[in-house]
Amino acid sequence: DFRLIWLAGLFSSAGSEVSRLALMLHLVRLDHGAAAIALWIGLRSLPGILAAPWIGPVVDRYDRKRLLILADLVRAVALAIVAFQPTLPVILAAVLFESIATAIFDPSRRSVVPQVVPANQLEQANSLDQTTSTVILIAGPAIGAKLFLLLGIQPALLVDAASYLISALFLTGAEIVTPPGVIQRQRNAPAIWGSDLAASWSAVKFNPRVRCLIVVQFISLLCTGLWAPLAPAFIRDFLHAPESQLGWQFSAFGAGGAAGAVIASRLPESWPRGRLILSALFLESLHMVVYSLTPNVPLSLLCL
Repeated sequence: DFRLIWLAGLFSSAGSEVSRLALMLHLVRLDHGAAAIALWIGLRSLPGILAAPWIGPVVDRYDRKRLLILADLVRAVALAIVAFQPTLPVILAAVLFESIATAIFDPSRRSVVPQVVPANQLEQANSLDQTTSTVILIAGPAIGAKLFLLLGIQPALLVDAASYLISALFLTGAEIVTPPGVIQRQRNAPAIWGSDLAASWSAVKFNPRVRCLIVVQFISLLCTGLWAPLAPAFIRDFLHAPESQLGWQFSAFGAGGAAGAVIASRLPESWPRGRLILSALFLESLHMVVYSLTPNVPLSLLCL
């Protein structure tokens, strides 16, 4: 059962990375400018962020297997529609549905792993999951860019749509038993989860450390978000590199994230965590300054 759930995540994540780079390059070719790319990136994340306070109650109170399959089917249909009508309004509308479905799929999938894996094998299962995600983050963007440049936008998006259908197919074969507590919560679930939303908000309201971390994370992600829509123009006008370089840049970013995750797991043992966060943010800003002033392609990848 874990193997089926793992394969479902592998296919859906790989397809997402392929279509992400293909769509970004497609928007560049449509010549809508950085504003359209920025809007598309924002819509990929914003619906999921807004829905986040309700995602937990949804996952807790409904059949997780059905939620996973439904999320895959919604994403497959959205990508298939865009593949045959890849205009900016259709792309933006589809990404709204895809974002919400992904926000439901990811926590649902994580929550079912402990149900199908024995406690003494859970660490190995999570490690395999994390390793797979890292490989996809590195390989997916490069594959997506190459697929778009060789075959165009439609095949790249149909590959992603097919990956969601394959994921749903694997999930139908997995034996995921709904825990009794979830069944009871389904029976008692109110129409609107106001109490759950209030509980989420109280954690922010009464804990200054949580507020501080949210602000820090927001600023860090904002800076990364500023980079992403500018990257295609930066590669073309400053690096004077081909479009395929965008895929390699995102892959380099993923590879760095993988290396950083390995290092970060050991550093808190010897560094105070506040100082560690401060140092990481300083290094992040330093690398971005060097990246913005470096016209050399290999050094640019190294900075990322």
